[in-house]
Amino acid sequence: MKTLSEDRRALHRIPETGCRLPETAAYLRGALAEMPCTLLAPWEDAVCAYFDLGKDETVAVRSDMDALPVTERTGLPFASAHPGRMHACGHDGHMAMVLGLARRLAAGEVRPQRNVLLIFEPAEETTGGAAPICATGLLERYHVTRVFGMHLWPELPAGVIASRAGAMMSRSCELTVEITGRSVPLCRGLRRAGRRRPSADTAVCTGRGQALPAALRQNGKRQRPQRRERPHAS
Repeated sequence: MKTLSEDRRALHRIPETGCRLPETAAYLRGALAEMPCTLLAPWEDAVCAYFDLGKDETVAVRSDMDALPVTERTGLPFASAHPGRMHACGHDGHMAMVLGLARRLAAGEVRPQRNVLLIFEPAEETTGGAAPICATGLLERYHVTRVFGMHLWPELPAGVIASRAGAMMSRSCELTVEITGRSVPLCRGLRRAGRRRPSADTAVCTGRGQALPAALRQNGKRQRPQRRERPHAS
């Protein structure tokens, strides 16, 4: 039986991006084919494995699959074999953990209260693979009542699992903003003689909107806590 480390390093060597992940999917299917589960392919290179334990309900455990368009320069013996692509967000570790669960299920080392559906999601870093998988009706067909996901977090001590109610980690999304106003050259939309032109609000709003992505990136950067000295009383 392969260890988590062996799976993680093997997957780390073959990073792929987006929704086309043939090598990654082939590795997962090859490992799961040896186990007493039903292999499913809901779309593209998404991989799912269903362990039927004879229960009425199913619990799903999900892992992302795709890597990032990053060049790896670690020099490690298991470094990326694909130039310009790297598992720099831990998805290799996520897949290894879910494969580890599959092996424990296959060996009878764990006996959950529900059937188990393992979901490996492509394109998590780009267009998102969760919605297309859900749209196939997979969760309803296998009576999934809850889904668990996980993410590596290097700042936690080894062996510690952290969770909370509600949202815990950030996600990316698209934001569409429509600005309605009078069409006018920008130079005429400024204040004149202390009075605002009819289009000034629209012009200013548009300019600030263009600066919004940079502001969000700046606010999203991790800031080191600053130490402030309390002034001494004289």
